[in-house]
Amino acid sequence: HTKMAPRPLVSPEVEDALRQRYAFIDTVGLTEEAAVLKWINAVLSRDVPSELHAALRSGTLLCQLVNAIRPGLVPSASCKEETASSAELTRTKSQFELANEKANQCTRIDAYLTACQSLGVRLKFMTVDLNDGRDLKAVVRQVFALATVALDEESFSGPQLGNERAQATAKEKIAKQLELLASEEKTRRRLEYRRRQIESDIRNEERTAEKVLIEKLKQLAEAEAAERANNLVASRQEELKAAEKRKKLLHDEAVAQHSLQAYLYKRGADITRGWKKRWVVIDKGTAYYYPDLEDKSKGKPPLGALYLARASVRPPTSVKGKGKYASTCFRLDLDPSHVKAGSGQEDDDDDKGGEARRTKYILAAESVQGMRDWMDAIEFWSRYEGLTYRNSVVSEGLSGNELDLLRTQSLMQAKSEQDLHLLQAPEDEDEDEDVDEDDEDDEDEEGQEEEEMQQENDEHPLAEPDKQELYDFWSEFALRYQLEAMQHPSPPEDTSQRELVELYWQALVAREWEHDASKRRWLILPHSDPPMIPAEQARLWVSAVVGHALPTDVPLHEALRSGEQLCDLANAIRPNIISKVARATDKMTEMRRNAKCRENIGQYVDACAELGMPTHGLFMTADLYDGGIRAAEVALRNVMAMAKLAEGKLGFSGVHVFAASGSTGNLTRSSTFANR
Repeated sequence: HTKMAPRPLVSPEVEDALRQRYAFIDTVGLTEEAAVLKWINAVLSRDVPSELHAALRSGTLLCQLVNAIRPGLVPSASCKEETASSAELTRTKSQFELANEKANQCTRIDAYLTACQSLGVRLKFMTVDLNDGRDLKAVVRQVFALATVALDEESFSGPQLGNERAQATAKEKIAKQLELLASEEKTRRRLEYRRRQIESDIRNEERTAEKVLIEKLKQLAEAEAAERANNLVASRQEELKAAEKRKKLLHDEAVAQHSLQAYLYKRGADITRGWKKRWVVIDKGTAYYYPDLEDKSKGKPPLGALYLARASVRPPTSVKGKGKYASTCFRLDLDPSHVKAGSGQEDDDDDKGGEARRTKYILAAESVQGMRDWMDAIEFWSRYEGLTYRNSVVSEGLSGNELDLLRTQSLMQAKSEQDLHLLQAPEDEDEDEDVDEDDEDDEDEEGQEEEEMQQENDEHPLAEPDKQELYDFWSEFALRYQLEAMQHPSPPEDTSQRELVELYWQALVAREWEHDASKRRWLILPHSDPPMIPAEQARLWVSAVVGHALPTDVPLHEALRSGEQLCDLANAIRPNIISKVARATDKMTEMRRNAKCRENIGQYVDACAELGMPTHGLFMTADLYDGGIRAAEVALRNVMAMAKLAEGKLGFSGVHVFAASGSTGNLTRSSTFANR
């Protein structure tokens, strides 16, 4: 290896600039006047007249010279040369014009002398010495004095004018300046070397301290991990105990809430169809009825017991014949497998000895609210033992809204019948009971209606609100992606969206996530190292919302450049916010396609502003369509802003990907998702 030459203390560029600044023009063999003109010509880089009086008489060159030494000493107006047309040059000037021209020349000469005095030039000459040419030698001496002062002026870059003495002085200055620069460079290098030594020592000390700290942190982390594991086990055990306690409290509270006792009116099964008042008590899923409260208090046996497991309750299909109890009556259907023949003490309106017990009852409460409480209690005890099969349209899928509608219709029909009854026979209730239709025929009709409604519900099951959200907002692309991410077998290509929703819902139910929106809505991102970059997350989210995959062989901004996908994204989040999307076709000319794309991007940006997107997410059409270094940045920033806006302020119920304010962030394909 050859030894490298040491770096010079002063760079050649600095030394050349310094020597050029103190370079003198060659005046050998020239007169003083010629030397002055040559210097002025070199400083101003222009050709000046060879005769001194003619060159300097106007004062313009002198003003330009002093401004070259120190800029701004003389106003720029005094440095402008007078120009005249050929006609003015040939025209004989008047005495007034000649006098005015001479006055302007003298003004410029005075401005030059004032500027020289500011520079520190002590030698002066009279204005007329130059303008009238009376003493040009005085002018030459004054210019030489100016050149001497210019030698010390920092803003003047040369060349210089001077005799041998001045040149010798300049050489001494160059030597001193170079020596000063070399000394400063030595000091700087010595300090730099010392700084590097100190930094090296500090780094070594830091490495040693870091090793010691890492070892201590490892020991501390192991101890904390062990303690955390023990605490986690203890905490989990406490949580399980607390959960069991809460479950028992809720169970006891629910049992107490639905263990009702009150008077009910039970319509008899005999030919009279009469209503009889009974004290009914629900105890551990069985409804016991007594003649009155006093019999119950005395400990007498009940008239009968109704086992409510697998029972169903609903308003009657028709309120016809229910009389004054039309608005508060309800129908109870018992499970035949829980009704024993001839068991217990029979009520006087029930079938007697050995014959099968009844399974259908028409009961009435004393108020509408009481009817609802009893129906809720019977519904609770019917599924108390975890039984799912019940003989009721209620158990086969009637929603709360449909139940309210049935109850409203029953109340309206009852009110109209009561009004008619009051007009015809206001005091004769027995006549109303006499015109009742046969209860068995009525019950057969109700059973037929139940079967028809059950068949209709089997053909078109009603979705829960959370499941309906998947029908309304999730595309087939998003559903297939989630199923694949949850390691579900890939559904066939001809699987409908409804079937995909059912498959995804089953996967959510298996993990108990079906009612947790934070887990149900988030896209499951691949668990990779390094993780998926934001641009690919944005591409995946847009594909899931619009329902088809964006191209993956081009950058994100290129995939969105036509604007069609962006318009589809805005319409998916806020339907019809963009009324018409301009679709480009192959038959269009390139100019027309470009116009369609720009129109789409403009509509999308307007929609973003209308939805309330912050300004940092908006962009100009050219930023995305014309490409360039900003296209990728604005596309990613806008999609992230749209995702956060949709998931936060707009309450979008579709697919989520970027963490909104207050959310838990994206889910990943971790072991939690992999384990079924």
